[in-house]
Amino acid sequence: MARKIVTEESVRWAVSLFAPYKSPGIDGIFPALLQKGLDILIETMVKIFRACITYGYNPVQWHTSRVVFVPKPVAAIMALVSCIVKGQGFISPVDTGRQRAHTPSPSDSQL
Repeated sequence: MARKIVTEESVRWAVSLFAPYKSPGIDGIFPALLQKGLDILIETMVKIFRACITYGYNPVQWHTSRVVFVPKPVAAIMALVSCIVKGQGFISPVDTGRQRAHTPSPSDSQL
């Protein structure tokens, strides 16, 4: 069963989906390293994945993640503070570009 699920093609496909310069995992390996070295690593990776399926083994490290806080740009924070200071307390539809196509005004009825 593991041979049908894990093939060289399926591993190559999965590795090709990685964004190459995303942060590395807890092992310190960047996705680009796997992508560039795939021709050398492919046989070992296939053996590891097949063994995991065959024996029902899921390494603890594979379901451990590291979350890194990435602060928002200062301009976005300042815009939010500006809205709060002005007493709005929220971002209006006009600010988010979701304003209705046309809102009738009193001057429209005079036409």
